[in-house]
Amino acid sequence: DFIMIGLPYINSTFIDFNFKELHSSMGAIKGFFDHLRSNPGPVPYPWSNLENFDFQGKFTGYPDNFLATGFLATNLGDMIMDLSFKPDSIQGLDFRGRLNTRDFKLGAFLNQNELLASLDMDVMTEGNLHGGQIRANLEGSIDTLDFYRYAYSNIQLDGEFTNSTFDGGFTI
Repeated sequence: DFIMIGLPYINSTFIDFNFKELHSSMGAIKGFFDHLRSNPGPVPYPWSNLENFDFQGKFTGYPDNFLATGFLATNLGDMIMDLSFKPDSIQGLDFRGRLNTRDFKLGAFLNQNELLASLDMDVMTEGNLHGGQIRANLEGSIDTLDFYRYAYSNIQLDGEFTNSTFDGGFTI
């Protein structure tokens, strides 16, 4: 089910999509957004590591400021999200909200397979993804994190995560 108000001017069109069942791929999503950008490029890291996905939920807002809520099942694991996204003109993406993962293969997502494996977490996050670099403030709990082939559990964290670092505090 969907409502779009403002067509044919897609950049100022209000969008309200309710997906009962969406099956797609990162390549298809990239193709859609390439039509909105003057300088399309490859699927940005780390999203390029996601292949096919299934989504049930809602997208509400404008192409440059929208809210995504729902359940996302990917080749790397599952997510429940309630996130605000703000894509910008330099092909970056700002995000904010709650993210819950189950058996999410974080190492594969970040190309850090030797360091990280799966992740089960429930966190509030605020950050951005620009030029393949991710920066996210995280506050919440990690039920399980496989780090250097050891499963840590019951972790409370508060800090900033980037592609290769965590700067903050946590208790295990």
